[in-house]
Parts: sequence; C-alpha cells; structure tokens
Amino acid sequence: MSTPPPTHHGGDSLFAWFIRTWVSFQTANEFSSRRTQYSNKGNPQQWLLILLTMRVLIVGSGTFGISTALSLKKRGHDVTVFERLPIPSEDSSSNDITKVIRPDYGDDAQYMGGQMYQGLVIEAIKRFRQIDKETVKRYGKKSFIECGVVFATLKEDMNPYEMSSYKALLKTEEYKSAMEILNHEKMAKLLGKDFADHYPNGYINRSAGYADSGLVITHYAQLAIEAGINFVIGKEAGLFSNYISKDGKVVGIRTGDGKSHYGDAVLIAAGSWTPSLVPELKGLCEPTGQPVIHFKIPDDQKGKYIPSNFPVWFADMAQTGFYGFPLTPASELKFAHHGAGYLSTFHTRTAPSSMKTASSSAVITSKSVPREAVVMYRTFLEKFFPTLNKLDISRTRLCWYCDAWDGNFYIDAVPGRSGLFVATGGSGHAFKFTPVIGDIVADVIEARPNRYHETLFKWRIPTQEQRAKVDSLKTEYEKNAKVLETMIMADGEDLKAETFLTGKLQKKPAQLPAGKL
Repeated sequence: MSTPPPTHHGGDSLFAWFIRTWVSFQTANEFSSRRTQYSNKGNPQQWLLILLTMRVLIVGSGTFGISTALSLKKRGHDVTVFERLPIPSEDSSSNDITKVIRPDYGDDAQYMGGQMYQGLVIEAIKRFRQIDKETVKRYGKKSFIECGVVFATLKEDMNPYEMSSYKALLKTEEYKSAMEILNHEKMAKLLGKDFADHYPNGYINRSAGYADSGLVITHYAQLAIEAGINFVIGKEAGLFSNYISKDGKVVGIRTGDGKSHYGDAVLIAAGSWTPSLVPELKGLCEPTGQPVIHFKIPDDQKGKYIPSNFPVWFADMAQTGFYGFPLTPASELKFAHHGAGYLSTFHTRTAPSSMKTASSSAVITSKSVPREAVVMYRTFLEKFFPTLNKLDISRTRLCWYCDAWDGNFYIDAVPGRSGLFVATGGSGHAFKFTPVIGDIVADVIEARPNRYHETLFKWRIPTQEQRAKVDSLKTEYEKNAKVLETMIMADGEDLKAETFLTGKLQKKPAQLPAGKL
C-alpha cells in the first residue's frame, strides 16, 4: 500500500490545500495586499513556510495558548508551548472551578460586536457539549453544566443590554425556546425571596450555564500531548526571558534556564503577564486582579443550591457587577464580581525578565483578596443571601484579567515586530470562546482572512474620542482601580462571618499607611 499524502487543515491533502490557498489569492496584487496587513511585509518566505510547516512557539497555556496550539497542530504545524507552572497554571484566569458560558451579548448598539460574539458562543456551546461527553468518558467528570443563566434587573423594564440580548436570542433557532421572562414569583423560586425582593425582573436563558474551566484546560492539554504538541514546563525551563531577533524579525525566545528556542512565529498568550512581555500593549491592555470568594455549603443546605434548582445569576450587572454560581461537585458556592479590580505594579513592569527577578511571589499566585473586597461581598450577601452570609468564607482567590481598553480581544501581529503575535485582552469573558478562538488566532498567524479578526480583534490604538466613549459607558464600580500592593490582604479572621456580623471587619483598615508602601 502506498503511504497517504500528509494532511493539513481539516483533512485536505497538501496538494488540495495548496490549490485552495492559491485560488483564494486570485491576483498578485490581492496576494500583496493581504500580506501587507501584517508585519511580515517584504518577507515572502513566510508564505512558503505556511504552505509547508511552520515552527510556532507559544508562551502561555491558558484559553488562547492551548486552543491555538491545537488549531495550529491540526493544520500541520510544529508547535511548542512554554509554561512556567503546571497546567492549568495556578495564576491563570482559566484555571477555575466555574466560568459562565452564555451567548447573551446584546446587539451591536448595546455591545460592540455583540452579534458576532453571540454567534461565536453559540458555536462554542455546541463544542462544549461534545467536550463534556469527552471529560465524562475520560475523567468521570462533567465539564459543562446547562443549569441556565439568570439576568436579573432592579427595574420593572429590563436594562437595554438585557433586553437586546433577550430579543436577539429569540430570533435564533437554537435559543428561542430557551428564553423565559421572569417576574418576582419566578425569580424567588430560583434565587430566593431576598434576592427577588431587590431584583424582581429579568429573564433566564435555560440553554446557558457554566463550565469547569480548569477541567477543560486540563483536557485540552491532554489532547495537545496526544496530538504531538511539544511542552516545555518549569519555573526556569518554561519561563520566558527575552526575544531572539535577527534582521529585524523575532526568530525565537530565550527561557529562564538560558536556553534558546527558535521558530518561524512567536505567539505571546500569557494572560495578565502579556503586557509586560509585549510593551507595545501599554495603555491598550492592563492586568487587573478580580476578587473571588467561596463557601463550603453544609449538608442540610446543599439541595437548595444544586444546579437543577439554582442557576448561574447576574445581579443587574450594569449596576452592581455581582454574579454567582450553583453548587459544584466539591460542595462549593462561588461568588464573583466584575469591576475595576486591582492593578498590580508587578504585572505591569515592561522588562520581561522581571518575571524572573522580582520578589513579589505573593502577588504571582495570591490566594488572598484585599480586606475591603471581603467587606464588599459581605455587604452584598447581607441583603440578598442573608443565610449564606452567616457562613465563614472557605477560601478566596484573585482572578487575573488582562483588560483591553474596549473589552475586545487583541489577536494580531505586533506592529513593527515581524514574527511576533499576541492573543490577549480576555477582559473577563474569553474562556467561553475556548473551543473556537484557536482557529481565529491560527488564521492570523497564517495571514488568512478572518472576519472576527478584521472586525473586532485586530491591533487598534484608540482615539481620544473612542476612549472617552468607552469610559462614558462604565459605571462607578468599573472605574478607578486601586493598586493591589497598597491594600491590606484579608487574613483568616477576616473571612469568618462573626467578624463582619459584629462590625469588627468594617472597622479594620483597608489600605497600608503611606510609609509602608
């Protein structure tokens, strides 16, 4: 029997793929115009590499990194992933027990690119359902739970964002039967009377839910290993140190152990660390730590919070930023807040080597949250979930975002740095795109047309007017992030219910004295 031809790009033979690529560029002028959109201008060898095999180095193994690695490998490329911590990385935002999976993105008038995001998530959810089957079969654990997502509002009429999301999904075949308007009675049945008394209106999308993101990333890493993707993991071996450049092109990276690694393209997908590795992102993306708390639920209360009885919920997100999840298999209930978060001076240093030399180890993998964040959560719970507020907080976490100035991802070649690409700016909503985002990044690295990149994710520098417009849409809790290193972190005593209920927590200082900074 003859050996079958090598396959690239979803099963095409190399010859068929070559013909399809050639036809897509019908004239030399069209070929040239596509090429000049990227930093590979004047480098036709890049296209020859694409037609054969590229060596791609990926720094980071979270949502963007691991999904892109799989997409590129399926297209026949040689891929190596660098990660300084075991996967899923301890300080990666995607290493979590719950992430919201919902296609509710409003329309384009309420959220830039809302309809495109909606379409992407609808496709991603189809794949999450398949991933769930795979994780159940392989690990005996569900990774996607369609418990429904509630969007609750203070006012009788839904906010423009919620209303536009509801109407947009009603127009889709997949979701029109999953959408239901909620009144006080229905809200109380789902989330309790105390919650419904304050947030009596809204809707539920019963075909949305949450994913065990840590399990999904673990599964993707296993699939990547099985696919033959190379991994370099370790505090020194997997640690990015600096770039290797030749003739104005990035041709590789050096790692913390002093070794040099060469490739035809380098992708930085290092989450909140990305702006420190790609200084060109300064002012465009910034890392913020978002505080998260968990409760261990007593056995006699578990039934109320299981996914079949208790959905994912958003408490008028445009006004409060609070959201939460049903009980996990580990009997944990998670509360989160999407807001300005806390800036870290450690993350924002522009020298890449600072990752290795700085001593702020508590910030790298901090499992504590600022004391004032505990007060914020307790004050919310006191009103809306008073029974839960009587429990001690079992653990806390800082979830590190990489916030883009407009909330849209940055997936592109880095201007003026031929051979260097970024996939970042997750802005707290990237994980739900894990099953589909890798193909978008791969298209960009291959310089293929991609409407999501061209419309939403390309490199962009805002005008003053654009930034002012985005800032004008932010609520007060989304503005004026504080610097994490100036805050007093919560200790074990601060997490006890009694400390708050007796008023002691509220009297404790929240920030370090100026002389202690």
